Amino acid sequence: MNSLNRLFQPATKTSPVLVLVWLVTAAFTGYLITGVVASRNATEQKTREQALAYARLVAQHASAAFDRANAAINSTMDHLLLSDFDDARPLTPARRLQLEAMLRAEQERAAGVIAIFIVGRSGIIRAISLGGGPGTDLSDRQYFRR
Repeated sequence: MNSLNRLFQPATKTSPVLVLVWLVTAAFTGYLITGVVASRNATEQKTREQALAYARLVAQHASAAFDRANAAINSTMDHLLLSDFDDARPLTPARRLQLEAMLRAEQERAAGVIAIFIVGRSGIIRAISLGGGPGTDLSDRQYFRR
Protein backbone atom coordinates (compact mmCIF):
# COMPACT_ATOMS: atom_id res chain seq x y z
CA MET A 1 0.00 0.00 0.00
CA ASN A 2 2.91 2.31 0.71
CA SER A 3 4.16 1.99 -2.86
CA LEU A 4 0.69 2.82 -4.20
CA ASN A 5 0.56 6.00 -2.14
CA ARG A 6 3.85 7.11 -3.62
CA LEU A 7 2.53 6.61 -7.16
CA PHE A 8 -0.55 8.74 -6.63
CA GLN A 9 1.04 11.54 -4.65
CA PRO A 10 1.89 14.71 -6.55
CA ALA A 11 5.55 15.23 -7.28
CA THR A 12 7.00 17.95 -5.15
CA LYS A 13 9.96 18.67 -7.37
CA THR A 14 10.08 18.86 -11.18
CA SER A 15 13.21 17.62 -12.81
CA PRO A 16 15.26 20.36 -14.55
CA VAL A 17 15.67 18.06 -17.58
CA LEU A 18 11.91 17.76 -17.90
CA VAL A 19 11.50 21.54 -17.74
CA LEU A 20 14.17 21.92 -20.41
CA VAL A 21 12.43 19.38 -22.69
CA TRP A 22 9.13 21.25 -22.34
CA LEU A 23 10.79 24.61 -23.07
CA VAL A 24 12.52 23.24 -26.18
CA THR A 25 9.25 21.64 -27.36
CA ALA A 26 7.31 24.88 -26.81
CA ALA A 27 9.99 26.94 -28.60
CA PHE A 28 10.07 24.52 -31.55
CA THR A 29 6.25 24.56 -31.76
CA GLY A 30 6.29 28.36 -31.77
CA TYR A 31 8.94 28.33 -34.51
CA LEU A 32 6.83 25.96 -36.63
CA ILE A 33 3.67 28.04 -36.16
CA THR A 34 5.54 31.22 -37.11
CA GLY A 35 6.95 29.52 -40.22
CA VAL A 36 3.55 28.21 -41.31
CA VAL A 37 1.91 31.63 -40.86
CA ALA A 38 4.71 33.38 -42.78
CA SER A 39 4.54 30.80 -45.57
CA ARG A 40 0.77 31.19 -45.80
CA ASN A 41 1.02 34.98 -45.99
CA ALA A 42 3.70 34.79 -48.68
CA THR A 43 1.62 32.32 -50.70
CA GLU A 44 -1.48 34.50 -50.42
CA GLN A 45 0.47 37.56 -51.59
CA LYS A 46 1.98 35.67 -54.53
CA THR A 47 -1.45 34.32 -55.49
CA ARG A 48 -2.97 37.83 -55.37
CA GLU A 49 -0.20 39.18 -57.60
CA GLN A 50 -0.59 36.30 -60.04
CA ALA A 51 -4.38 36.75 -60.18
CA LEU A 52 -3.93 40.45 -60.86
CA ALA A 53 -1.45 39.69 -63.66
CA TYR A 54 -3.93 37.23 -65.21
CA ALA A 55 -6.75 39.77 -64.95
CA ARG A 56 -4.63 42.40 -66.70
CA LEU A 57 -3.71 39.89 -69.42
CA VAL A 58 -7.37 39.01 -70.03
CA ALA A 59 -8.31 42.70 -70.11
CA GLN A 60 -5.58 43.45 -72.66
CA HIS A 61 -6.64 40.49 -74.79
CA ALA A 62 -10.30 41.59 -74.71
CA SER A 63 -9.34 45.17 -75.52
CA ALA A 64 -7.28 44.03 -78.50
CA ALA A 65 -10.17 41.87 -79.75
CA PHE A 66 -12.58 44.81 -79.50
CA ASP A 67 -10.08 47.03 -81.31
CA ARG A 68 -9.81 44.49 -84.16
CA ALA A 69 -13.58 44.18 -84.41
CA ASN A 70 -14.01 47.96 -84.33
CA ALA A 71 -11.42 48.41 -87.09
CA ALA A 72 -13.22 45.80 -89.21
CA ILE A 73 -16.57 47.56 -88.69
CA ASN A 74 -15.11 50.98 -89.50
CA SER A 75 -13.46 49.65 -92.64
CA THR A 76 -16.70 47.96 -93.68
CA MET A 77 -18.69 51.16 -93.16
CA ASP A 78 -16.50 52.91 -95.73
CA HIS A 79 -17.94 50.61 -98.43
CA LEU A 80 -21.63 50.78 -97.53
CA LEU A 81 -24.42 52.92 -98.93
CA LEU A 82 -27.55 54.05 -97.11
CA SER A 83 -29.59 51.92 -99.50
CA ASP A 84 -27.81 48.81 -98.17
CA PHE A 85 -29.76 49.26 -94.91
CA ASP A 86 -33.14 49.99 -96.54
CA ASP A 87 -35.46 47.06 -95.88
CA ALA A 88 -38.07 48.44 -98.28
CA ARG A 89 -35.88 47.57 -101.28
CA PRO A 90 -34.14 44.21 -101.59
CA LEU A 91 -30.47 44.16 -102.52
CA THR A 92 -29.73 43.26 -106.10
CA PRO A 93 -27.94 39.92 -106.48
CA ALA A 94 -24.86 41.72 -107.82
CA ARG A 95 -24.78 44.13 -104.84
CA ARG A 96 -25.27 41.26 -102.37
CA LEU A 97 -22.35 39.32 -103.91
CA GLN A 98 -20.21 42.48 -103.85
CA LEU A 99 -21.06 43.13 -100.18
CA GLU A 100 -20.49 39.51 -99.12
CA ALA A 101 -17.09 39.44 -100.87
CA MET A 102 -16.12 42.66 -99.12
CA LEU A 103 -17.36 41.30 -95.76
CA ARG A 104 -15.36 38.08 -96.20
CA ALA A 105 -12.21 40.08 -97.00
CA GLU A 106 -12.71 42.23 -93.88
CA GLN A 107 -13.37 39.13 -91.76
CA GLU A 108 -10.14 37.47 -92.97
CA ARG A 109 -8.12 40.59 -92.14
CA ALA A 110 -9.58 40.88 -88.64
CA ALA A 111 -8.18 37.95 -86.64
CA GLY A 112 -10.73 36.53 -84.23
CA VAL A 113 -13.78 38.01 -85.96
CA ILE A 114 -16.12 35.12 -86.75
CA ALA A 115 -18.67 36.87 -88.95
CA ILE A 116 -19.70 40.33 -90.10
CA PHE A 117 -23.35 41.13 -90.82
CA ILE A 118 -25.13 43.96 -92.56
CA VAL A 119 -28.47 44.33 -90.83
CA GLY A 120 -31.30 46.51 -92.06
CA ARG A 121 -33.12 49.04 -89.93
CA SER A 122 -35.86 46.56 -89.02
CA GLY A 123 -33.41 43.88 -87.87
CA ILE A 124 -33.34 41.67 -90.99
CA ILE A 125 -29.88 40.46 -92.07
CA ARG A 126 -29.19 41.83 -95.56
CA ALA A 127 -25.70 40.33 -96.16
CA ILE A 128 -23.33 38.13 -94.17
CA SER A 129 -19.67 37.28 -94.51
CA LEU A 130 -20.35 33.58 -93.97
CA GLY A 131 -22.16 33.38 -97.30
CA GLY A 132 -25.41 32.14 -95.80
CA GLY A 133 -28.73 33.34 -97.01
CA PRO A 134 -29.93 36.72 -95.79
CA GLY A 135 -33.28 37.20 -94.14
CA THR A 136 -32.71 36.15 -90.54
CA ASP A 137 -34.61 38.47 -88.21
CA LEU A 138 -32.63 39.88 -85.26
CA SER A 139 -35.22 42.42 -84.13
CA ASP A 140 -36.49 40.18 -81.32
CA ARG A 141 -33.07 39.96 -79.69
CA GLN A 142 -32.32 42.22 -76.75
CA TYR A 143 -28.82 43.17 -77.92
CA PHE A 144 -30.15 44.34 -81.29
CA ARG A 145 -32.90 46.45 -79.75
CA ARG A 146 -30.35 48.31 -77.65
